[in-house]
Amino acid sequence: MKRLNIWKDNIFYRIYEFRSKSAVLSLDDSLAKSVGGFETIESAVKNGANVIVDITSGNRGCSLRKALDSYNIDKSLEERVKAVHIVDENKLSYHFSMQSKDSIIYVSEEMKNKVLLPEDRISIAEECMVKEYGADFKIRGIIDVTDYIPQEYVRQAREILLDKINNKHLDILGIPVGGGNTFISFYQALNQLRNDGYKINTKLVGFVPVDEHPIFHNFLSNRVIGNKEENSIVNYNPKSLADKLSCPYTDLLPELKEAEKNGHQFIELGNGMIESALWFAVAYANEMRKYLSEINNSEISQKYALALANLHYLAHSEEYSSSVAFALINNNIAKKVGIKEYDNVGIFITGNGFYSCVKTFFNSIGTNDRI
Repeated sequence: MKRLNIWKDNIFYRIYEFRSKSAVLSLDDSLAKSVGGFETIESAVKNGANVIVDITSGNRGCSLRKALDSYNIDKSLEERVKAVHIVDENKLSYHFSMQSKDSIIYVSEEMKNKVLLPEDRISIAEECMVKEYGADFKIRGIIDVTDYIPQEYVRQAREILLDKINNKHLDILGIPVGGGNTFISFYQALNQLRNDGYKINTKLVGFVPVDEHPIFHNFLSNRVIGNKEENSIVNYNPKSLADKLSCPYTDLLPELKEAEKNGHQFIELGNGMIESALWFAVAYANEMRKYLSEINNSEISQKYALALANLHYLAHSEEYSSSVAFALINNNIAKKVGIKEYDNVGIFITGNGFYSCVKTFFNSIGTNDRI
């Protein structure tokens, strides 16, 4: 498969994303954000649950909603799996795509002020099920999947880490970090590969919004209410353009700290650099548009124009959170993380991704060609 790459200042950059089948070897028309949803549901069912709950900023909830729509086809009410997505009231605009007959959005006002622990999330899910379905739906079990890492994440992370450019593995791989699920999937994959005997020295670099992530700042303050101790959230005022990555707390913080201790790095980005990273992503999308233009002819001009419009939409859809790893192309950031001349650098993107539009284009013109 041919992939478009970026060669800048004698540094080789390659862009990666998770796909529903393969991160490196195939293209398909699903969104990058959809990977892992079905596996998450099957894992919950295997463990006796028919209700799953998560705190989400969008991507995970969208993935689960799509997977539930497929999983529940032709199932009776008692056989169906339900989901409750707990969302911050300040981020509600992202979440209407998660609503369906099997997925409930719960808008939490508490999340501004306190940490919702797994038992709190399960309690919220139970209340939502009773309110929505009453006695018509019997709860067999509820599982919190907020920090569940699908093995498909790890498998595709292994695939990316095994990829070679000019017969050499990646030296640096940049990854957006919110709750940390994607970053930890790469950290686990890298450790697995090293345990399997692979000599891979890729350094993982996680990108977070400045002043809005617990890897750098402690936003928690213990307080006792009645006989119960809870963690209240203090001094957390998110204003980042990459707001899907803003979080005052994550259950995966110990694993993120362990990765940092073992030589991996986290970088805070302000809005100026986040916006700059998005425009690097726009430039990459324009490279794809250029590639499509090379195969344009009058017979497919209308479908070609539609594909370019799709790429234009993706490039300008303000996917600030998913494109933060493009900051590695910035000279100052490159120097900060130790990128050297002739290094191989991976840029991992989340959210909608870019490659699906190109596959849609080829499908629309009825050709088996692949990039």
